[in-house]
Amino acid sequence: MRYDKTMKEMDEVKKVVFLLSQWVAAVRIFNARGYTDINRVSEDLTLRLLNALYDYDLTNLNWTKSNYPGIDLACEKSGIAFQVTSENTLSKIKEGVKTFFGSQESKSYANGLRFLLLADRKLTITKKQKQAFWKKYPDFDLDHHIIAIPELMAEIERCYSEDRDRFDMIKTLLEDEFGFGEKKIKRRELLEKIFNGSRHYHDDLRGSGGRFRHLDISEIILSPAQQQKRQGFIDTPVQLNEESDDSGDTNSMNVLEAIPRIWKEDCVHAMLVGEGGMGKTVSLIRLWENLLDDKNFNAMVPVPIFIPLNEFNETISDEDRKDFIKNMIRKHYLEGKDKDLELSDILKRPLREESSDTPSLILLLDGFNEVTIDNRLLDIELRNIIEHWKGVQIIISSRLDMRDEPPFTDAHIIKLLGLEEAAILQYLDKHDISLS
Repeated sequence: MRYDKTMKEMDEVKKVVFLLSQWVAAVRIFNARGYTDINRVSEDLTLRLLNALYDYDLTNLNWTKSNYPGIDLACEKSGIAFQVTSENTLSKIKEGVKTFFGSQESKSYANGLRFLLLADRKLTITKKQKQAFWKKYPDFDLDHHIIAIPELMAEIERCYSEDRDRFDMIKTLLEDEFGFGEKKIKRRELLEKIFNGSRHYHDDLRGSGGRFRHLDISEIILSPAQQQKRQGFIDTPVQLNEESDDSGDTNSMNVLEAIPRIWKEDCVHAMLVGEGGMGKTVSLIRLWENLLDDKNFNAMVPVPIFIPLNEFNETISDEDRKDFIKNMIRKHYLEGKDKDLELSDILKRPLREESSDTPSLILLLDGFNEVTIDNRLLDIELRNIIEHWKGVQIIISSRLDMRDEPPFTDAHIIKLLGLEEAAILQYLDKHDISLS
């Protein structure tokens, strides 16, 4: 009996070793082929793995600011920041440490920087190199602040002996990412189809004949030559839940920065509120475009589904109105094919495991106030989504705050603040446009 138990334990641990090796091999092969999207996927997988293994509360900083200086993940509670890299060299460590300690982030995360090396061997460092490094960066410990896969594996093995629940959580996490079950494959394939449909529908709406072809102000004020050299967009600032800093000033950000801040909350849904003409539709489409920034499907990034709610007015029968949102997904994102069973499965059982905060899908519902007919069926469908479609986040725009009545009583408020004159003038100056 003891022999059988020992063999079973070995099989459990060996399975985790195999799954970790799958990860390292995927990173090495994909990077060698130039498929660098794997690095972004690895950041999110690392976040969930380290949170499960060490009880951190890490967040992915690249959600709120692309290419954060020197770090990818951070935990405010423990004051620790992480950089995730597949480059197993001392020069990479030096570069990251120099960037981190030379930035303001070193003050924000007082307990310092850590590295997770996606490599199957430890970094070899001589005693002389350690001494030279310590003289220059005394707050960074080369022996303990660098984690490679062997160290990660040793910690997981310790969990198997001392904390079986935690070990099972980690094994499930890795199985979810690298497993090959038939149901998982179907769900992933469907999510990828929705992603591709999202790109096509976006191109239709924003193309030369689309209803939103001139939605962006830059497409009006810039010449075709200037549009080719466009330096970013004018993002309308927003305020999340009327937050302000210690001085009372408004904490403004763009919509993309606001969305991940509520993923850890009990309610992840939000209302984008603003008067007519303030940029609600533009903000949702900018968020749509940001989430489609990777041309290839990335399972770690939520798939955006944009739905103009004024089309609810044009539906013919109550049967169509009863499942309006689901029908719109089938029509515009799945080429009109009847995928009801698979669609319900992915909406009710998200692709990621339950411990992941990142939603599988984000429903961008534009213009609730533009629904001019009886909207009770739409309310029922929205309530059903909120109660049952786990892993789906709703961002719905409206001129009015609708939290007085279900289903939005617990929703967060993202309030449009309007563009300041200085931001517009700065944008025009970048493109050599004079108002005189």
